[in-house]
Amino acid sequence: MASFKQGASELAITLLEYGQTGSHADARLQVRATAHGFSGSCEAQFLLPDLLHFARSLQTMQRSGQGEASLYSLSPHEVELHIAYNDAGLAVRGSFGNPVDGSAGRQYWHALSFGFDCARSELSNALDTDWLRDLLQG
Repeated sequence: MASFKQGASELAITLLEYGQTGSHADARLQVRATAHGFSGSCEAQFLLPDLLHFARSLQTMQRSGQGEASLYSLSPHEVELHIAYNDAGLAVRGSFGNPVDGSAGRQYWHALSFGFDCARSELSNALDTDWLRDLLQG
């Protein structure tokens, strides 16, 4: 699990499935966030080029001490994650959600938007995750 933490706030990204996911996606991730008293989780599909770009961007950030990494799910607005350097260290922000069926055929969008700052060292901790290391060594 790749995670970014600061106090009670956390973004955790877990690889659930890689390769043949039974859909048009290359991987399925679980994204879980807790920030300032709000929490939630979402499972979503991702394309391998998008995951590689995210992982390489994180690696470049670690080496250069600047930049931003973003990750978007295959389905629009299902998962959007952004990690960037700021004056406090790292800014971690994002959103995720999905439609939920209600009564009488209605659908409701359930979502969580979040953001928090954390120490720069959290980037090294996140990159020291098995699935991110394997992806980068490809």
